[in-house]
Amino acid sequence: MDVRQTPVKVVDAIMGSGKTTGIFKTMGEGYSKENKKYFYVSLFNSEVGDGNKNITGRVHEELPYMEFKMPRNVGQGKKENIKDLMKKGHNISTTHASFRSFDKEAIDIMVEKGYTLVIDESLDCITQYDGLKVFDLNLLIGMNYVSVSEEDGKLSWTGDEITEEDTTFYDVMKLCRTESLYKYGDDLIMWEYPPLLLKMLEDVYVITYLFEGSIMCSWMNKNGIVYEKLPHNKLGLRPEHEIKQGIKDNLEILKSNGLQSIRQEKTKKEHQFSSGWYKRNCVTDSAKDKDKQPLPDTDMIIRMRKVIESAVSRTKSSNKSMFWTTFKDYQKRLSGKGYKQRPRGGLEPFLACNTKATNDYRDHTLCVYSVNVFKTPIEINYLKSRGIEFDNDLYSLSEMIQFIFRGSIRKGEPMKLLVFSERMEKLLIKWLED
Repeated sequence: MDVRQTPVKVVDAIMGSGKTTGIFKTMGEGYSKENKKYFYVSLFNSEVGDGNKNITGRVHEELPYMEFKMPRNVGQGKKENIKDLMKKGHNISTTHASFRSFDKEAIDIMVEKGYTLVIDESLDCITQYDGLKVFDLNLLIGMNYVSVSEEDGKLSWTGDEITEEDTTFYDVMKLCRTESLYKYGDDLIMWEYPPLLLKMLEDVYVITYLFEGSIMCSWMNKNGIVYEKLPHNKLGLRPEHEIKQGIKDNLEILKSNGLQSIRQEKTKKEHQFSSGWYKRNCVTDSAKDKDKQPLPDTDMIIRMRKVIESAVSRTKSSNKSMFWTTFKDYQKRLSGKGYKQRPRGGLEPFLACNTKATNDYRDHTLCVYSVNVFKTPIEINYLKSRGIEFDNDLYSLSEMIQFIFRGSIRKGEPMKLLVFSERMEKLLIKWLED
């Protein structure tokens, strides 16, 4: 098939701008006027539905006449059902997880049927692959089953066809055929989302915010996949400056003497409250001594917990009105008075730091953000070795904004925010003032 270089259309717009509503309108018009077929991908079942449970999502509610089909697991995962639905020309909605499992046959069907692909939220397109050890890779190379490109480390399958799915290297063969596996350094194998699909499809949309801070953007640059940003007025979106002004008017960034004391300690402030810093200064929830008894809290854990408790107390908040985050391994250690327990009939105050697209906390008026976020060094160094620089600050900012937008600020209503990391707080303030 010919490789297309039609730019991917990126809708890069802040939360609350109406970008999902805007793209749904575009999809509806494309279907009604041009008889286009759509493949809609989102992180969440609430958007795309769940075929296994027969629960519809937002796309079904807002575009009922397009009759989006939800793939089901029919014994071989959702992938085979997706292929059948595409062959019949249905509009399809599914999650990022299902979409990541595409093989060469699925890619060819989507291209042949002329689908328009809509990806809601950037894909995680690069990660370390654990399904093949270097020892086994060298074995496959020696048997002439796999070759490794000297130019970029790409693995190509050169051996006989493996037909049995439960055979050891069946998945490796499939991933090689979609150009998804790359050798990196002496002992690492990296997985990439198959670039073939985005290169071959005529029409692709990505709906996101701060796109240049995503791994997907870096992956596209690495693979020569060009993109263009759609003007906001084309989709009828709210202007970003208007939304930002509402945030500036209603967001109060709290100060804390206890937090300031921690910040001033001798440490690399750039990495304070990062996952590595937590490992050096705190103990995990499950940490035990040689007698298998829980280890006591470190002094730092106690000080950090007091900072959060103080914020809850002086803002007159409670477990019903605040939400907070830390790295998952430290949640129980940092849980304290006023926010430790889930309120009766309410929501768990703790929320994972990578949470996106939930509106459940929209009435919560205090947010505590105790992490300093960085992308995995392996992925960044891998991109750098391929000549691609990754913007870690923009990535960190994007993750933080996504999180704090779970609270009342998303409605343009007052919210208080305590940010532990000086780096993260400065990134937020700079963004607000930009």
